[in-house]
This record gives sequence, C-alpha cells and structure tokens, in this order.
Amino acid sequence: MVGSGILFCAGMAIGIHFITAYVNAGFEVSGDMIAANHLAVAGLLVIILSFQTFVSTLLVHAVAAYTANQGSPQ
Repeated sequence: MVGSGILFCAGMAIGIHFITAYVNAGFEVSGDMIAANHLAVAGLLVIILSFQTFVSTLLVHAVAAYTANQGSPQ
C-alpha cells in the first residue's frame, strides 16, 4: 500500500515536470520537449500501475477477510 502511494507521487512529479515544461514553452508541444513528452507518458503509466496495485491489494485483503470468516461457525 505504501509502495503504491510512493509510485503515485513519483508519477505525479513526472507529470508536473511535463506541465512546467509545457507552460515554459508557451503552451506549445514542440520537438524540444521530446524527453519531457516521453517522461510524461511514463509518468501516466506509473500512476495507472500504482492505482491497479492499490486496488488489487484491497481486493486480496477483502478476499482474505471473507474466507477467514467463512471457516468460523456463526
């Protein structure tokens, strides 16, 4: 869970880097920003993967809690 948060923050930092480069270029995506463009796509990928990791972890914990309660008499 903590790892997902760290990955999310890293992705946001990369996204913010692209936004500042975009604003400094006069709101124009040019060939000079090719590295920032590629990093922005990688940052979005990291954000998506961190969200998937977080949700998958929640799902695994929910299934574990559900199966633990199934074995006990009510």
